[in-house]
Amino acid sequence: MSQKFEIEPVSGEIREYTCRALNGINAIEVTRTGRDDFIHYYFGTYQDLAFTFPSDKESSKIFVEKHLVVSKGEAFKSFKRGAQNVITDVSLDTFKEMIQHIYGGPHVNIHEGNFLEILRASQKFSVHSLTYEVLLFLVDFLNGENLPKYFVEIDKFSIKMINDFMRHTCIVSPLVIIENLTISDPAYKRLLSIILEFPCLSCTEFELYNGIMCMLKKEFQRLKKPLIDEEFRNELGQMIYLIRFPAMSLEDLMECAKKPTLLTSQELIDIQMWVKERIFSQSLQFFSVAPRLTRLHPNLQKSYIKPHQGPQEC
Repeated sequence: MSQKFEIEPVSGEIREYTCRALNGINAIEVTRTGRDDFIHYYFGTYQDLAFTFPSDKESSKIFVEKHLVVSKGEAFKSFKRGAQNVITDVSLDTFKEMIQHIYGGPHVNIHEGNFLEILRASQKFSVHSLTYEVLLFLVDFLNGENLPKYFVEIDKFSIKMINDFMRHTCIVSPLVIIENLTISDPAYKRLLSIILEFPCLSCTEFELYNGIMCMLKKEFQRLKKPLIDEEFRNELGQMIYLIRFPAMSLEDLMECAKKPTLLTSQELIDIQMWVKERIFSQSLQFFSVAPRLTRLHPNLQKSYIKPHQGPQEC
């Protein structure tokens, strides 16, 4: 419960202070109202490290115990006791969430609007337990529909555990990923190459080809580009040869021959000859003839990241 009291400074001006205990931890929030409003946060008993946030309109400060925050994040060693340690690249709210986590506060409020900044802060200050909280959020949040939007920013952190999870999402939901790609997206070719390079997908080769063509047609129409073979081939470049046309049936190949197509006339003839009679020709040297595997466990990668809860199913 909040309590209010008044302090009379030397100037004679009366200001009102409000103290509020933060939930579940040894910390208080102090709000001062008057000419110079502020909110300060005091964590622990003997605070000897202070942080200021110039971007915060209320001139808030956070006071912590250095020995405790250093025990949770080695990067805090570089900050000086008794100094004005200015934080410019992490918001007050995110920094406070991180400190509350360090002090054993309630579950961190991670959501779509703040997970990137919390991840950035946890990496900057080496608070690895908070990084793990973000990873737990991401394995439930990321899916085939939103991965193209966030892939590039998450990939910058180079956290192999979450990068492996994003790759797994690509291979269990390739058609959903492709449907949500735009050719102006920085992640577009990176995600497409991850999907095409993988030997095991949850769709057939023709479904993969058809998904790519539908996405390209939609994007070309949006950008008012001509729907002709040459433009499509130029857009995909060498990635065309990652599509396993020789592993398709003749019926599927005939569908692939419909305009616009990614195959040249000679490639189509050569691949048909391979499928019919196993005749090897020049075009075949650029394509894989091995069919992809299609049996995948959709939640396997997620189970590796989440806390162990008993034997895993095969």
